[in-house]
Amino acid sequence: MTATPDTSARLTDENGRISETWVNFFKTLIRSQTSFSGSVTELTTSKASASQPFAEAMLIEYPEDKDYVFVSLAIEGTIEEVVAKTASGACTVTVYINDQPLGGSANSANTTQTSQKHTTRNELTTNDDVTIRISDNATSEGCSITLRGTRAYN
Repeated sequence: MTATPDTSARLTDENGRISETWVNFFKTLIRSQTSFSGSVTELTTSKASASQPFAEAMLIEYPEDKDYVFVSLAIEGTIEEVVAKTASGACTVTVYINDQPLGGSANSANTTQTSQKHTTRNELTTNDDVTIRISDNATSEGCSITLRGTRAYN
């Protein structure tokens, strides 16, 4: 920000011309405004990233060996990682998109947090169904699951 000269400084000199103090101030002010307008131009021509990281977390308090289906999700992107942990016991967590399991391994969820990366069959399009399948449940409770990935914006 440009410092304003002392307001007691004369605006004009004895010949009626703007004083050197105020000339320097106005030049600095013009340069800063020119620089600012360039920044605005760049801002109006740039675009936000077409994708952003996302995470969807859920808790199945008393998991059973069955499918938990999220119907017609309004999201596009990829599920790149599944993280799972239970408060007690153990179970297997497998994630499906439209009845196709994510490429990679299922999560063996227990009281130690597990993470599985998924690089194939992991693309979501608008209105896809996502299924969380719990199997091999050994009296688990408090199954926390987080889906991490990248959300696409068109």
